[in-house]
Amino acid sequence: MKILELCGGYPDNNGSSALSYVKVRNHYYKEEGVKDIVVLNFSSPEGSYIMDDVKVISLKFYENYYSNMHFDLLVCHAPNLRNHYLFLRKYQKRFPVVVFFFHGHEVLSIKKEYPKPYPYLKGRVLKRFFSPLYDKLKFRVWNNYFSKQSDNVHLIFVSEWIRAKFEEYVGVKLVNLRAQNHLIYNGVSRRFEKDSYNVSTPKFYDFITIRSNIDDPKYAVDVVNNLAWKNPQYKFLLVGKGNFFSYKEKAKNIEQIERYLTPDEVVDLLNKTKCGLMPTKNDTQGIMACEMATFGMPLITSDIDVCKVVFEGFKNVAFISNNDYNLNLSAVVTKIRPCSSKNDKFFYNNTIVKEVIFLKSLLSNNG
Repeated sequence: MKILELCGGYPDNNGSSALSYVKVRNHYYKEEGVKDIVVLNFSSPEGSYIMDDVKVISLKFYENYYSNMHFDLLVCHAPNLRNHYLFLRKYQKRFPVVVFFFHGHEVLSIKKEYPKPYPYLKGRVLKRFFSPLYDKLKFRVWNNYFSKQSDNVHLIFVSEWIRAKFEEYVGVKLVNLRAQNHLIYNGVSRRFEKDSYNVSTPKFYDFITIRSNIDDPKYAVDVVNNLAWKNPQYKFLLVGKGNFFSYKEKAKNIEQIERYLTPDEVVDLLNKTKCGLMPTKNDTQGIMACEMATFGMPLITSDIDVCKVVFEGFKNVAFISNNDYNLNLSAVVTKIRPCSSKNDKFFYNNTIVKEVIFLKSLLSNNG
């Protein structure tokens, strides 16, 4: 099976971590016997490079050296108009099967679904102002595109919530399309599948929040900070970098780690904490929160629709309002307990293996 993956970004040897979830997928794909993968990184200006034994090429490199090469599958991650759509307009007929992975913003209304940027992020504020114009174009183009596709096009959604939003905003009923759709969640790291939360480890923190970018308002660091101010009896650990606290006073009971943590360090800190605190204002799945829940530790997240869908069946998860500014966390933590038995919703066999089986089935059906 030879696969070409289209990505708006991809990790590189200069430290970029863009779309790292695709890189992780490719690592696991290779373990499952899918080894012939080429990534077209639209953010790469020219040439090619190797990342974890995967060939990564630029659009120019594809057009110069790969355009006549046969691929069994074309996989589009988080497709956008500027890159993926234009590529499809030009080259789609060369691929026997096309698979789309929808991860979030690509089929959502930015203004309706995402929180307002923090005021100090002036560029994002301006972008949000013009986003309705782009979204209108985006939904119209995808509506026209998917309405005309045949059954060799497949749509994979990472949650039931994003599948419903696709219908709402793109404006097509999936049941009416010849293109086929599927639900496959993103998998958690196998470290959290195999290891379990240790209740007997001494606890140094009451709550832990781990975010890659504390300036992104969807990660609700303002909610965490407010909860810390309102609950001074507790000790909070915030892992994440950004400029949020240059503009907002940090609660005195928040300890912050501003660097990348290794998997071992993450597990160690989770075991030293009584409860995960991962509020969000919009997240199509929220992998770190899923890893905490799968790990078995008590987890508090937001009572928004997507979180209720993603964490359905988890007994160690509690939901809070992002707008309850006087919330007493004591009333929440008394209602949740660690899980002694694992919930396998996001296990490897239910996610990555499911993807591989599906992709292989496409090859056999079209071979």
